[in-house]
Amino acid sequence: MTYYAHSIYKYNTDIEKYEMSLIPGYVINPNGNIDQTQSESEIMKKCYSLIDECDTLVFSSVDGVIGRGVAEEIDYAMCTGLKIYYIFGNKLHEIKTIDIKPIENRTTDRIYATFEYEVV
Repeated sequence: MTYYAHSIYKYNTDIEKYEMSLIPGYVINPNGNIDQTQSESEIMKKCYSLIDECDTLVFSSVDGVIGRGVAEEIDYAMCTGLKIYYIFGNKLHEIKTIDIKPIENRTTDRIYATFEYEVV
């Protein structure tokens, strides 16, 4: 199974549908699988629980930027040894290493970090 980490800004959009179509197999999407009215900490606990059920995490960005939740999901997946893929250029790229760089002076955690990565 694959966990799909993406910005809440993409929830219920054509972009979300398109990105999900790029991911093969059974996909766990936090949009629809997690009650978004809970506290942020409760939502993240459930995200980690869903990630634990998967062997792969696929993430996307918004113009090269990820939110705090996506950054934490990537970090958690890396610590648990999951394969990680990034959606870029209409395909999945397997990530060998990733360096998440929090943005200074941000006004929201929804726009949290940039990242540099190396593909396999």
